[in-house]
Amino acid sequence: MVRVGACADAVVSLRTFLRYFTSKEDLVLGRLRSHLDLAGELFARRPDGEPLLASLHAVIVRAAADYAAEPERELIRLRLVADTPALHAGMAAVFAGFEGLVRRVTATRLHQAGDARPDLARLVLDNLDDLTTDILARPAEGEDPHPGGS
Repeated sequence: MVRVGACADAVVSLRTFLRYFTSKEDLVLGRLRSHLDLAGELFARRPDGEPLLASLHAVIVRAAADYAAEPERELIRLRLVADTPALHAGMAAVFAGFEGLVRRVTATRLHQAGDARPDLARLVLDNLDDLTTDILARPAEGEDPHPGGS
């Protein structure tokens, strides 16, 4: 329950507060929840043939970009969540939502969606190859990308 006094202290009416936030939890976690929708939209716009980890990286970079604008505010928000047990379940739900989104994208992109093959080992290895191809092909930092000189 939002206290009228808290809104008065912030020079905001309770009615105005409730127009933007359904609860105190929504005030703290609403932005993170909105990023779940954004992440879903961003995954949908990624190229079909793009490696899954490249898509995941691009989505996380874009979804988290606005946190860099005010890092102090975001640190305060994260500390508030960490120090407030009543917010732990809400934060866990946000993380579970992102995990579910990544699982759905993974199932679609890799050989999982409707792919009931009897050779589970081959399925796992194919998925591992799909995930690591881009990583293994990329030279390590400081490593010559073209060994043998060309």
